[in-house]
Amino acid sequence: MSNNGPKSIIWLPANENKFGHATIQTNRYHMSLWPDGDVKADYGALRTFTFGIPGSLVFHHEWDYALENKREPVIIELTNFSNRRLNETYECFLHYNDVTLSGVISL
Repeated sequence: MSNNGPKSIIWLPANENKFGHATIQTNRYHMSLWPDGDVKADYGALRTFTFGIPGSLVFHHEWDYALENKREPVIIELTNFSNRRLNETYECFLHYNDVTLSGVISL
């Protein structure tokens, strides 16, 4: 990584983790979005497109890597976004969902 700016981290599907998942990470927070099941087999394209799918959030960087068996993801630097703005929006999201900042490990 060339800087400590915000980034998107994507684990593509693989044999041991066949679903894959995506993360947004700032200089302060890590929020990972995991599908709760096989998007194609469990939900179908029409339902997925129309209603989305159930999912889970992971707030901890190291736990995310452990769940993916420490395999390397694709990392994309989000050069047109600022850490400050994403952190503010993320904190609003946490507050709205009654998640305390103390319950989320800062990077």
